[in-house]
Amino acid sequence: MRISVDRSRSTISPSVGGGVRVVADFGMGAFSEESGRKQTTTPGRDRSDALAGSDRPASSKGTSVLDGVGADDGTMATMTTHSGRSSATGPASHEASQEAFADLVQQVELAGYYPELVLDTLRLATGEEEILSGMVQSETTFAEAVHRHLTVLALTPSRLIIVHVDDTPRDDGSPGALATSEAVPLSRIRSMALTRGVADPARGGGTLTEMTIAVSWGSVRRIDMEPATCGDPDCQADHGMTGVSVPDDVVIRVAAGVEGAAALARAETFAGRLSQMAARAAAL
Repeated sequence: MRISVDRSRSTISPSVGGGVRVVADFGMGAFSEESGRKQTTTPGRDRSDALAGSDRPASSKGTSVLDGVGADDGTMATMTTHSGRSSATGPASHEASQEAFADLVQQVELAGYYPELVLDTLRLATGEEEILSGMVQSETTFAEAVHRHLTVLALTPSRLIIVHVDDTPRDDGSPGALATSEAVPLSRIRSMALTRGVADPARGGGTLTEMTIAVSWGSVRRIDMEPATCGDPDCQADHGMTGVSVPDDVVIRVAAGVEGAAALARAETFAGRLSQMAARAAAL
């Protein structure tokens, strides 16, 4: 897979919560043309063969590598994972890890938002760790122009990987995107809040219709400000401002009516796995 990437504006900055944040501003000339092409794999090999990485032997120690495999004409292919290590944080097998990664790649491809850029950014952030679980959320907003945003959450044996990709036109007006990745050690996660919306709660606990996942590790906080008031409804005095500071590191909302039931099920599975592994890391 040949991709021309302008890394002249890349920066690396530390995260307050102990992770590492990598921000890369990419020129999209190489991506905008390819994003509409059909996704392919190496001729003669299906997705499972590509993910198995049979064309590249694993080392004796075992590594996990996200790598592009495909034709040389710029078309995107699936990415391979090689690992000989067992996870110290759970019983997940190598085959289960490959299946989880293949599902994450499929989610990124189905989102259709610069998949090559998203997967390349994920590869940089993941390093040599295997991906145990993941989820993707895309969002489109309308202000002065259409603005797209994609968030990818990936769980490795030791870290939570967050990838954000946003539309960012370049100075000359050509299409561009800003890709940000953050790697947070599971031991640094301070809190995880899950909000579950259900229909017909009286029937066996109800049917899940939406879920909001909020994860905090102390990197970002949001302050909601409003004018302070007193108990006198006729008081005209200026009482200053009051506000509430809340953690705002990453918040993901998935609804069955918007993203679909399958996406909601993946979000619930991911949330359960993250909660389990974060609890284990905190106990060490």
